[in-house]
This record gives sequence, structure tokens and C-alpha cells, in this order.
Amino acid sequence: MGGGLQHNPKKCDMCYLKDHSTDSCPWIYTSCKNPDCDGIMKLLTSNTPANPNRMYLKCHVIECNSFQWLSDAVDKDKEVVGSSSNTGCYGCGGFGHWVKDCQWKARSCDVQGCGGVMKLLISKEKMSYGEKFLKCLTCNNFQWLKDAQIEAQKKTDVRNINISLQMTMEMGLDAFCNEFKGKTTMK
Repeated sequence: MGGGLQHNPKKCDMCYLKDHSTDSCPWIYTSCKNPDCDGIMKLLTSNTPANPNRMYLKCHVIECNSFQWLSDAVDKDKEVVGSSSNTGCYGCGGFGHWVKDCQWKARSCDVQGCGGVMKLLISKEKMSYGEKFLKCLTCNNFQWLKDAQIEAQKKTDVRNINISLQMTMEMGLDAFCNEFKGKTTMK
């Protein structure tokens, strides 16, 4: 029905792999693997005669020149056993969770009365290219991811400060009696 293109939610339109959808592609923008670089690896397609249409990852920092064929990166990623705690979440960049479990991927908008969803997106603007941000699909509320993470951490810190304290103290009966002798009266 409809006759248009059918979108397969389990095949990525960016890297053409079948184990994830386009909106959760782990290869679109990843952190540069060079420890001396804070760059972002972009997913690109080779147009050379030797490697036509072969996909690769290249750091956006010109001085870095970090490069990896996508097929090699996928093979290396399959060797990693366990969770994304080794490589970080492909959504927020945090550790200890996968992008499908990322708290920032889709969260409730904090604008009073909106009720919309803030979606995690990546800037394509020249001055902020590759920076991650949250945008409400209903009211267009906008927040940089790093600012939202700082704000969330502050709320967590305040909650931790307000934890009630229960203390258990051990004291011998003689010490207890000596401590309170003269401070109490018995009737």
C-alpha cells in the first residue's frame, strides 16, 4: 500500500549494516581513537578507483590524519566482548551502557506543559559541527548535551547532599553512665 520506498528499521541507511537502524548508527560520528586527539571520526565513502564506494572513518582534525576502513572497525568492534564500557556509548559518549539504553537518546522535555520528547542529535552547522545536542520535537526546546549533562550532575550532587544520616555509636555502659553523670537527674 502506498507504493513508496520501504524503510527497514533494522538496516542502517548510513553504513548499510543490518544490525541497527539509521538513528542509532554507531559509525556516523565516533571519537577519534588517537589518544592525543579529541576529534570526531566521520563516516565517509571512498571514490578512488582502487576502493570505489568503500566506507571508511576519518578524523575531522586535519593534523590528526587518523583513518580506518569501516570493515576493519566493525571487525575490531566484534572482538570486544562485554558492553560498550570499553568503547563508550555511541549516543552520548558515556561509559557503561549501549546507545539503546542511553538516558539522553530520548527524554521528556523539561518545558512546563510541553510533554514532548527531547531527541539526541548531532550538529551539522559549521561552527559546532559534530557537537551533540538535545532538541524537543514538539516545542523546539534546545540544549547542548554537555550542558544537560552538567545540569543533571548538579542535581545528582544536590540529592546526594540531602541524604539523611543514620549513625550507630558503640559505647560501654560504664562510659555511658560516666558521660551522663551529673547531666541528668532521676526522680
